[in-house]
Amino acid sequence: MSRDQVFISYSRVDAKWLKRLQIHLKPLEREGKIERWDDTCIQPGTPWPKAIQHALARAKVAVLLVSADFLASDFITENELPPLLAAAETEGARILPVIVSPSQFEASPLARFQTINPLNKPLTALRSTEREALWVRVANIIKQALTPIEDTFPTISGNLQPRYRDQRLRAFAEALDAAYQRRDELIMTCQDATAVQDEILHLRRQLREGGQLRPGDFLQNGRYKLLDTLGRGGFATIWKSFDTHRHEVVAIKVLHGYHADERIRRERFFRGARQMAALHHQGIVRVLEERLEDENYHCFVMEYLAGGDFHQAVLHHLIPPDERLTVILAVGEALQFAHERGIIHRDIKPANIVLDEQQRPKLTDFDLVRARDTTGGTHTSALGTWIYAAPEVLSRPQDAGAPADIYGLAMTAVFALYGAELSVEVIRNTASFLEQLATSPAIKGVLQKALAWEVAERYATMAEFCQALRTAHAITEQGVSTLPSERPLKLPKEPVAGLRDQLKDGSLGPWMVWLPDGVFRMGQDDSPYGDEKPAHEVAVSTFSIGQYPVTFEEYDKFCDATERKKPSDSGWGRETRPVINISWEDAVAYCKWLSEQTGEHYRLLTEAEWEYACRATSNTRYCYGDDEQRLGEYAWYSSNAGGKTHPVGEKLPNAWQLYDMHGNV
Repeated sequence: MSRDQVFISYSRVDAKWLKRLQIHLKPLEREGKIERWDDTCIQPGTPWPKAIQHALARAKVAVLLVSADFLASDFITENELPPLLAAAETEGARILPVIVSPSQFEASPLARFQTINPLNKPLTALRSTEREALWVRVANIIKQALTPIEDTFPTISGNLQPRYRDQRLRAFAEALDAAYQRRDELIMTCQDATAVQDEILHLRRQLREGGQLRPGDFLQNGRYKLLDTLGRGGFATIWKSFDTHRHEVVAIKVLHGYHADERIRRERFFRGARQMAALHHQGIVRVLEERLEDENYHCFVMEYLAGGDFHQAVLHHLIPPDERLTVILAVGEALQFAHERGIIHRDIKPANIVLDEQQRPKLTDFDLVRARDTTGGTHTSALGTWIYAAPEVLSRPQDAGAPADIYGLAMTAVFALYGAELSVEVIRNTASFLEQLATSPAIKGVLQKALAWEVAERYATMAEFCQALRTAHAITEQGVSTLPSERPLKLPKEPVAGLRDQLKDGSLGPWMVWLPDGVFRMGQDDSPYGDEKPAHEVAVSTFSIGQYPVTFEEYDKFCDATERKKPSDSGWGRETRPVINISWEDAVAYCKWLSEQTGEHYRLLTEAEWEYACRATSNTRYCYGDDEQRLGEYAWYSSNAGGKTHPVGEKLPNAWQLYDMHGNV
């Protein structure tokens, strides 16, 4: 029987989570994209064991709402999981575990499947917006998994021809492809496939003569067809492959066969896959299958990106020089995301940044990762690619932290700006080499600090480095050679930029961004308001500011904790909309509460600080220039807001990545 249904398995105790999932799947059901089944679909008078058995036979995707009650259920364990696990093994059925509350998931048979939850955190430990984002992701994965093959095949059919090395290997590969097709036909018609299985084994041995994989071969019993190599390193080869189950091109990283018996190398290889799989971020390559074994080959499966790597893109001038720092900043954001979760990459270099068809970057290759659950990989051997590796990575890799990734990303930025292979001179005399770069003194100053030989002299966090580079880049774009204060940028080390402070209840406070000290021209000589003139210079010390306006979600948390009456939203909505209808005293009380919760000092901005933050080094009417016609790109105001507030962060930020500075409330 064909499998075309979404089967949802859950414990009755977790019915509230089922209801939330049903709501998110409803639009797909209405459009006829999916057919959902859970036990609420059983009609009165229908024998429920038979109904469940029938649904299991049709399930192509199974969403498992995992909790302690779920794992303790004898019925689920004995009747639902066995056929689902068997279908996943033999027919490619997709298993999507969603951890809804703390449980012994890691000790269960489901532990081999990648969960949807970030870092395996249960839903009960996530914020409401994070939960909703998780349900949206589940719905998108289901939609993709159930998209009919004919809907996707035409767009990728031209990429499925293996790059054969010679005619002899081509003959073996084509014979193997035909044999797999005959085997599948025999199995589908319940006929004996023993003879063709023997033929497949013989053809695979011919193709793998000498212990090598070749284009046209298959992994995982015919599922993945190898098309061509994308890259080869000292420990592994990456293959462009076709997944016959998902019907999409993927990338498979295969550990070299001669490392198969090296336990430490295997553990490091799969640890990198596991850590990368746990990082759900748009700037990090998605891992689709984190551990596979095929005879003596160990591998994992990633999404395929058609744009190649950043190294080749720069050397072949595929990315204009003025757009290369944008790539660096995007990778920096992904690294900050990893650092916040205790993961240090330790091998940042241009070749480990891959691009999609729109040249958007994603970070890959976490083989040398250092995480909270590791000891650093090695205590004796140097790691990384030496010209991009920080000194501590080469001498004492077990101690390498965030500054090591900052060094690697800064050296990658130097390569991007230089536009050619770097020589050893960039290490021997960094300052002199940086002078050759066709960029501003502000950017050179930021890079020189990030490339300091001593760890303590670099930026302390990736967010701090990116903020400094972003500020210098924005100033350069405006034609100014130095930073606002006419001296090198100095940013405090704590608290770090781009991070949230953890509250005492375990949740997170607002995103904060550090701004540099500087002098700016405050006010406006031709203003119709007397208190805005005359324009005059004001010096501002460094300070931090929330990246977004305070939202109802954040403020309501404060009200719940202090038993304070929640303000009205005037019928416009709460959640991620900016909080309204509060007084100055309310705002001061909120800052005081945040300070008590985090141990940091929160306060309201001064008028000068607010204008300085809003201007972001500009001297124009608006942060981006003088053209009022563009205001709608940056702000919600009377002409486009519809008389109400909107969720924060929907408009463009200013040069300091601050949102809604020109309008929402």
